[in-house]
Amino acid sequence: MLGAFVLRRPDPPAARVPERPPVTAPAPAGAAAPVLERKPSPLASTPVPPPAKQSRDRVAPGDARPSTGAPIWRVIAFTYNARSHAEKKAKTINENNPSLHAQVFAPKGDRAPFFVSLGGRMTLAEAERVQKAARSKGLPKDTFVRNFSN
Repeated sequence: MLGAFVLRRPDPPAARVPERPPVTAPAPAGAAAPVLERKPSPLASTPVPPPAKQSRDRVAPGDARPSTGAPIWRVIAFTYNARSHAEKKAKTINENNPSLHAQVFAPKGDRAPFFVSLGGRMTLAEAERVQKAARSKGLPKDTFVRNFSN
């Protein structure tokens, strides 16, 4: 008896009943047609801009500018845990390739990581051009572009 209960197949799922639109009575002659209430679709709603974000990112002392709300892109060539090492690498890059304008950037202020950034603040298109130029001048192939909006 127990085996029949355990080996029994489950009941088939119940058939789903489709929703029907509300039924309205025909309007008498000369009366306005009834107006059906429509619920707004969540997909058709007007997008709400996100709340203003308080930035935790800080810029290097020599690169402080007020925020414009536009994305800020940087080309990052090297990452260090010590500011002195990053400054030394930026100085070396500027001696060999002054057109790259290497500088130290720390998004967390005086804490690691310290990035060696090329070219400063840019738009995405400018950053991609600088990245390509840096790679062609012998900088690492993992030189990347990153968004630092503040």
